[in-house]
Amino acid sequence: RNHPQFSPGMAATPQQLPLATSMALSGTAAMIAEATTIPLDTAKVRLQTQTIKEGVVPKYTGPIQTIGVIVKEQGMQAPFKGITAGCHRMFIFTGLRLGLLDSMKDLVRKPDGSLPVQREALAALMTSGVGICFANPSDVVKVRYQNTGGGQYSGVLNAYATIAKTEGVVNGLWRGFSANMIRNCTISAVELVGYSNAKKGILGAGVQDGPHVHVAAGLTAGLLATMLGSPADVVGTRLVATQGDTGGLAAYCLNMLKTEGVTSFYKGFVPNFARIGSYNMCLWVAYEQLKRLFL
Repeated sequence: RNHPQFSPGMAATPQQLPLATSMALSGTAAMIAEATTIPLDTAKVRLQTQTIKEGVVPKYTGPIQTIGVIVKEQGMQAPFKGITAGCHRMFIFTGLRLGLLDSMKDLVRKPDGSLPVQREALAALMTSGVGICFANPSDVVKVRYQNTGGGQYSGVLNAYATIAKTEGVVNGLWRGFSANMIRNCTISAVELVGYSNAKKGILGAGVQDGPHVHVAAGLTAGLLATMLGSPADVVGTRLVATQGDTGGLAAYCLNMLKTEGVTSFYKGFVPNFARIGSYNMCLWVAYEQLKRLFL
């Protein structure tokens, strides 16, 4: 059968999925993408959180080298540490940010039904904000596993409980929330709007819709998200990974700028793009194919 072409930036149609189904499919697609690309994310976390000292060769130098070091020191399963919490996070976060997107866009349309890109971006920012409010605890647990290997926890559920007990619910599970909100809203909104418009541009050039279009549009969205969101991503990752008092967000950023320079905000750019680019390709291909099964 012929399926209608879909883009997250298109107007609501009779083929629009029910809200609960949309959220479930969005979360499922995100878990598929997370499971596929988490070794690159683990490498990104290690690269962003290591401190580089002058005259000392850093332990981690690139995404593939970092994965190799992790496997050598901790075994084949180590790059996949945090996958359970990562799937928790992605199902919640993307289930909300993408699953709610069409409904939110309907709310912000102009009276004539049009959706300018700035209103599309507003809708994406709002659903992303809702998503990270619920997903922050899973983000904390995931990054702790990726940064330390998770040996201090007997399991993922124990990690949630231990962090809440020893560091507090707010100071522990919602650690780095301000930076995480900025990071995730920035990257997520660029991903959602970037994919929508990249796909429309490719289809507008006469290319027939299919997985190749979804891969190209996803890669474009990933590049844009990495370029615009890298500083917030580095700061957010560091704050979540760190235990103890880090001071306010502004003070932390100023200290990074003073002690490590402006380039520290783009630390791990290549692995970050490798992760975000590959994640978006997997996410959108999976989402588009899953959605077609229900239309």
